[in-house]
Amino acid sequence: MDDLINTMNNLQLNDAFTLTRLLYIKDEVEYMCLISLLSRDLNQTIFWFHEYFYSGYESFVLIYNIYLMFYSWINPQFEKYICKQDYSFENIVKLIINMCNLKYSFEGFILYNLIKNTNYPINNYKGRPPSFLQLFDPKYRLFLHSLYKKDWCNLCAILKNEDVAKHDVELYQVIKLYYETVHNIKFNDLDGFNCFLENELCNNNLKYIIAIILLCEISEEDVNIKPKQIYKTINDEQRNYIFYLSNYTNIQTQYILHYKREYDINPIIGLFNLKRYNVNDLWTILAHNWIYYSSNTPLWNRILSDWDENWSYDHKNKKINMNNIDEFDESFCLYHDEQTKEIQNMCLIDIKPITIKEFCLHFDYSLTFDFPTSNNWTLF
Repeated sequence: MDDLINTMNNLQLNDAFTLTRLLYIKDEVEYMCLISLLSRDLNQTIFWFHEYFYSGYESFVLIYNIYLMFYSWINPQFEKYICKQDYSFENIVKLIINMCNLKYSFEGFILYNLIKNTNYPINNYKGRPPSFLQLFDPKYRLFLHSLYKKDWCNLCAILKNEDVAKHDVELYQVIKLYYETVHNIKFNDLDGFNCFLENELCNNNLKYIIAIILLCEISEEDVNIKPKQIYKTINDEQRNYIFYLSNYTNIQTQYILHYKREYDINPIIGLFNLKRYNVNDLWTILAHNWIYYSSNTPLWNRILSDWDENWSYDHKNKKINMNNIDEFDESFCLYHDEQTKEIQNMCLIDIKPITIKEFCLHFDYSLTFDFPTSNNWTLF
């Protein structure tokens, strides 16, 4: 039995539920990065990306995924600007400052999630198909027919079918040929999209395919293409705010949450299938099991390893086994349960599931047709 317990305690904690540097829930920080960016709230966006970045997570991957699903087809040139940045927080802020001024839309996000999370039946159209379909492999004809008819639900159902979606490079070439031959759209101005299939910031080619389709479908005057675009840089006010977020001088650990938690989690993220829905008692986790659930966050993992390189999990009690645990608590415990209700509720706020219609209305975006109920909406 002792051997079994030791084996269990040496298992790695999975990423199902993880707390960040300031004891927010990781997936909720990701969604708050999105919400604050779409709300054009610059300081709040900087705060959430600061929390994500300094917890040790790949913030460029997050911001690039947001760009792909909300901004890319309206602002294709901005992709080059993202990819040329060095991976520093200052460059993340430069991207945030500029994205807060860019137009965005929900179509890519909606189409991606319809493909991933709904089960529309495929509609095989009756009657004579358009003659241009004879130019293409039969495997792609229904896909192109749906695209031609702008039947987005059928398009999503087909893309959910692996026989079409798994051939992403071939599908890209089919889409390119379709728009060149049927709609006389030249791809010379779409060179920013040609590197998508090799971009290290996102390995989901379905998002690229959606972005390319949407770019070709919108009118040219709606596309922000400025070859010599001058992008904004960080000003003194923003630099001072970043310094404030990073400055922990003379702050005792028990007051860190009081001084450094700036914003509440917004209940609008109830659109997404949140990790908190899979736990029973969030207050107890934050008060008594916080280091267990923080241990997968790169920052906290490094702190644990610096303290005791041989630390291990006590999965039964949701604790960490380590040397001098009392001294560790004195040095690093953030005392979530001893904060004011206002500070605690920044993370503990009640979040109820909402619909995509409610989510879009929050940003004054009107849906053109109804979508099936789903609680599996995601950025990834």
